[in-house]
Amino acid sequence: MPWGVAEAKKLGLHSLLLESCATKVAGWSKYTNTGRLISRRDLPTSSASGNAAVGFYHPEMQEVLLNAAGSAGATVKRGAKALGIDCNTGADSTDCVTVREGDTNCAYQGRLIVGADGRHSNVRKWAGFTAQFDANTLHFAGLLLEGLDLDQTSAHFIIDSARGQMTSSFPIGNNQFRTYFAQNVSESSQILSGTKRVPDFLTACTGAGMPEEWVKNVAIKGPLASFESAPNWVEHPSKNNVVLIGDAAATSDPIWGCGMSLGLRDARVLAEQLLVNDDWVAAGCEYADRHDSYFGAIHRIESWMTDLFLSLGTEANSRRSKAMKLIMEDPSRMPDVTGLGPESPSDEYARARFYGEE
Repeated sequence: MPWGVAEAKKLGLHSLLLESCATKVAGWSKYTNTGRLISRRDLPTSSASGNAAVGFYHPEMQEVLLNAAGSAGATVKRGAKALGIDCNTGADSTDCVTVREGDTNCAYQGRLIVGADGRHSNVRKWAGFTAQFDANTLHFAGLLLEGLDLDQTSAHFIIDSARGQMTSSFPIGNNQFRTYFAQNVSESSQILSGTKRVPDFLTACTGAGMPEEWVKNVAIKGPLASFESAPNWVEHPSKNNVVLIGDAAATSDPIWGCGMSLGLRDARVLAEQLLVNDDWVAAGCEYADRHDSYFGAIHRIESWMTDLFLSLGTEANSRRSKAMKLIMEDPSRMPDVTGLGPESPSDEYARARFYGEE
């Protein structure tokens, strides 16, 4: 997202990504559920940071950043597996991480352990953090496609609110698009995963409004997989000498695409606190306080958007009809999770404006 690109620039990663594996995505295109273009937003001129979004193939990005970390002085151990941690307390204490390397178990000590190991984080469990979970209301599937008949400088979104469905495509360069399908959980919803379900995935996308000509000549470039959509998070992701960042700290709803931007902000905020505070336990606590604030904002906004655009039923339809009429008349009622991210207003007044309650 443009606000995440601002974080990448502060971390010194933006130029590195663009020079190696990333592509600028300047447009944000929305369509009706019949595939008619409604609007195309120009992100650099309409976002507070002045940035386009950025798309990339995640495995390439990971390799680029690992190599950059090694060049900067980090020791990158491949084929190693963390087995557990022993946590101590106090600003001057060190923690121990046990790692299996080949047939040998090694112990490493450090002033701070950073858990960046995803939504099913082992570090979170080992350090005794308690995760909280929203109810899962959406099934979410993704597939890498090549040859979609679409503008490669824009992301593309179609929402079919009446059926609780959404399909979206994000360009990552080389005529490839990461394409997603989300659907409200119901008795008729499907778990789309595995090679045999690829035709069903494409049918689901076109059923949600993607024109068939968009996918007429596509080639499948990656596995089809389904993901958990419900956010999970840790309140105050810092404890003693352990902190959590990225999905280990908090997983936002992936259908709204803020996960990478949140991870970049976590890295930037934690780094800044470590650089100005010799007490790294205190630095971790300050990071965690700030993390709770900006993740809380994203969590609130995404939950509103999921509820308003993808909920099913008579009450949902009535609520949506009222809100959308007002949003069409005054687009400022719509939270700008793309351009502003957590800086988009998310207080009670913002919620009331979004829902058309004031």
